[in-house]
Amino acid sequence: MAEVTDFLDQVINQDFASAAPTFADIMGDRVSDSLEQEKVKMADSVFNGVDAEERANEDQYEMDLDDPEIDDEDDLDDAAEEALDMEDDEEEAEDVEEDSESDEEEQ
Repeated sequence: MAEVTDFLDQVINQDFASAAPTFADIMGDRVSDSLEQEKVKMADSVFNGVDAEERANEDQYEMDLDDPEIDDEDDLDDAAEEALDMEDDEEEAEDVEEDSESDEEEQ
């Protein structure tokens, strides 16, 4: 990451003679990393029988946003109403406790 900041500093300072080799090094590292990943995928495919497509499917999660059975808005509304009801119940319980405490103090 230090190379990227060095590159940006060189560009900001308009030191393009130094920026060009730094940029080439950064791109070379990126290409090398990508090539290494592809080599691993290919070796996995050849030696373990794992298809690249199967590998990609294992790492991805799918969401069916158009599923009519899933109605998130209603679920959220229900959950919000339930939470508000719980808060009301707690407040009522606190009020009852305060009333009973004040009755005890008066006696």
